[in-house]
Amino acid sequence: MTGSESTGIGRRSLLAAGLLTGAAGLVGCTPTGSEPSGAAAAPVPDVATLLGLDRFVVAHRGSGDNWPEHTLAAYRAALTAGAQAVEISVRATADGQLVCHHDADLVRTCGVKARVADTAFADLPPVNARRWLGPATRIEPISTLAEVLAALPPDTLAFVEDKDGTNTGALLDLLDAQPRATDRFVWKQWAPAEQAARARSRGYRTWGYLGNDELDRMSEVAEGFDCLGVQVEASDDDLRAATRFDRPVMAWAVHTRSQAARLAALGIAGLMCSNVPYVVGPPRPATIDGFDTGHRSAGDLPRGAGDLWQRQPRLVDDALRFTGESSSSYLLGSLAPLPERCTISVRLGWPGQPSGTVGLAFGLPDDADYDPTSSGNAGGAHRLGLNERDRLAVWDHSAGRTPARVWFPGTTVAPTNGSAMLQLWLDDRTWTARLGDGLELTFPRLHLGSYLWAWAERPGSGASISELRIG
Repeated sequence: MTGSESTGIGRRSLLAAGLLTGAAGLVGCTPTGSEPSGAAAAPVPDVATLLGLDRFVVAHRGSGDNWPEHTLAAYRAALTAGAQAVEISVRATADGQLVCHHDADLVRTCGVKARVADTAFADLPPVNARRWLGPATRIEPISTLAEVLAALPPDTLAFVEDKDGTNTGALLDLLDAQPRATDRFVWKQWAPAEQAARARSRGYRTWGYLGNDELDRMSEVAEGFDCLGVQVEASDDDLRAATRFDRPVMAWAVHTRSQAARLAALGIAGLMCSNVPYVVGPPRPATIDGFDTGHRSAGDLPRGAGDLWQRQPRLVDDALRFTGESSSSYLLGSLAPLPERCTISVRLGWPGQPSGTVGLAFGLPDDADYDPTSSGNAGGAHRLGLNERDRLAVWDHSAGRTPARVWFPGTTVAPTNGSAMLQLWLDDRTWTARLGDGLELTFPRLHLGSYLWAWAERPGSGASISELRIG
């Protein structure tokens, strides 16, 4: 291995340190900070029944918005949280072990510049998802597929893919050795590839997927699969078209409730979901932020969550901290839906030199991506923020319009130690904001939606949101 090897921790090191538990030791164990809700759907006995349902949920990478992706702990937690099946990507190591891992290399998930195919199984570093999920997230080992199948309940359903495309025979042999294999496993692959025929010859059902720029090939490949796959970003017309081949369609990767609702309205039965505890089952909104846990709460996501592990605010010092010279926003779905009449209190500020503006947007109708600077948002919002000159700004961000802003001087409520408390009172007609113990303003309530976002513009070295409470 090369590059950042010095930051990696090998499998042997974990064993020596007693940090790598066996399958029995992981029973009932989930990563710190985001425990599954237990909103499990009714058990599904086999994949034929699953694919016949009007709606079914498969945990994308083991629900990677919540737990370290493609780890045994993630698969277990996702099933407990309500997924009816898990998706498992498989690659081969240098010594021929079939392991659960999506990427060809170990850079994103493990921080090591090496390829899975060039690394012996015993030398694989663990999955470190702290950059994506928060600093308290547990570091988890990469497991072999055999280990995972032995540890999961014997009735677990799974969509399994040979990501290398060169391990088909070995992978099918391993699946064949499992109890009720053809009842439990679906062969997953890029639709134009040829391996599906071998899986079908052994009695497995198949799921073939196409990217958005390949959907014109759906008619040529559909006949060869039991289930078709499309990206959640596909247009409404393309999603409807995919349902015309008399077989179920599953879309990936579903991160939000609004995406799930859109897919249901368009006749898409399957959700390959990265955010199972949040999307599946009835909402259970929290009343206190989870920033102090050091692990991102289910439902909290940076804008553009489909771009996995991209830059996002950090969980640090019991706060959500934005940095950089552009604008960014962060869904606080764990607190939604908000009651129509409620109070919101939050501390806004800067741990260092004040820079830019930081605040909240509320009243959004759903959890679709919200860009605080764009006129292209589908739903309206009230937005307010505190800038480095201790001035409060309020925007009416109506759908399809550039946000209209009004500044209010905040000289009488200068932040203490670089921060100030903001309190909001919402009802169905008005909303009132109070900054610190001074400035208090009341506005008409134009947007009655129940979703909330944090945002910052040019926060520089750091602007924080903390002590967020809903009452």
